[in-house]
Amino acid sequence: MSIFIRPGGHALQKHQRNNGGFTLPEVLVSLLLSVFLVQIICQWGVLTIRSQQRIEENQFAVYLAQAVLAETEPEISEGWRISVEKIPLGNTLQEQEITVQYENQEWHFYYAGTSEGESI
Repeated sequence: MSIFIRPGGHALQKHQRNNGGFTLPEVLVSLLLSVFLVQIICQWGVLTIRSQQRIEENQFAVYLAQAVLAETEPEISEGWRISVEKIPLGNTLQEQEITVQYENQEWHFYYAGTSEGESI
């Protein structure tokens, strides 16, 4: 019977991995990836909310301009301003420029048609 002794046999046992858990670098990398993922999700949520607010502001600006063109008194919320400029384009035509302003935003709407009460 022969007995073989491997050189450095004890060194191999030191590098064996414990199958029962995770190492510190694995846990740190997992935490880092989780932080990045949470940050991306939060930024996406903020962008979604801002986009929704912008859509609502655009819709309200269109509503205000349509109300002015229909010659009705729209219910204007605080912070909104409307200005109307009428420019004659000849004997019977005129252009209306309706400017709706809210905070640092501005929308311009144009309408060209006959003067009030006139027909072509």
